[in-house]
Amino acid sequence: MTADQAVERATCTPMTAMKAGCSFACLAAALLCAEAANAAPPVGFEASVAVGYAVPSGYVPAEMWGGSDPGPAMSAGDDLHVWFPSALPVRLSAGGRLPHLFVGGYTQYAPAQRGGDDITLGVEADGHLLPGARLDPWLGLGLGLELVHPPNSGFGLADSYGWLTNLQAGVDVNVTEHYRVGPFVGVAFGQFFGNGVNGPPAAGTSADHWWLSAGLRIVFDQIDPVARAAPQPVAPQPSEDGRADE
Repeated sequence: MTADQAVERATCTPMTAMKAGCSFACLAAALLCAEAANAAPPVGFEASVAVGYAVPSGYVPAEMWGGSDPGPAMSAGDDLHVWFPSALPVRLSAGGRLPHLFVGGYTQYAPAQRGGDDITLGVEADGHLLPGARLDPWLGLGLGLELVHPPNSGFGLADSYGWLTNLQAGVDVNVTEHYRVGPFVGVAFGQFFGNGVNGPPAAGTSADHWWLSAGLRIVFDQIDPVARAAPQPVAPQPSEDGRADE
């Protein structure tokens, strides 16, 4: 295998991202069904809104910005941080919740400091370590599609797209029976695989990038506080003949 073939094989394509997304969705659904089979309470609804501060990095190939005007002190092909020194992401999530697991979808809109914005849409799964406790640490994994709208350009062909995998960790503080609030930190790794003008980047050109974020999220659910805690084993009930049912 030549070096060019290795680079081409390693480059993410829309089909690769779609397959990864389907695999993630199937895995998350399997985890949800597995816990539902072992948990006494039914699946409940959960939704959250998160706001934060994000800083990106990663090289952006020049051809990924076709049709846009970089503006003063910026040139196509710079580090993503030059285009977006910082952003203020707002993230909405909704899905099903069991004591230790949340599975659902999310969308995020992040306006950037110098104009332009970053939009993502995908699926996610969160694992809760101490459900029902006053402080509930959690870990999250998500996979989605990313659309980057460059500064100083109209929506359309200049927008670049790619995939994004994000990892998050935080702590939920139970405020009331159905509301929780707490801080989180996250890191997202992605790769651009095309835009409307020039298509995919040239072979051997890096399009990898990442986002580092931190913020606060508010969670609402419709789960009974007792049911949110880990289910307890059900004691066997005696039958009519006095023996315990197995």
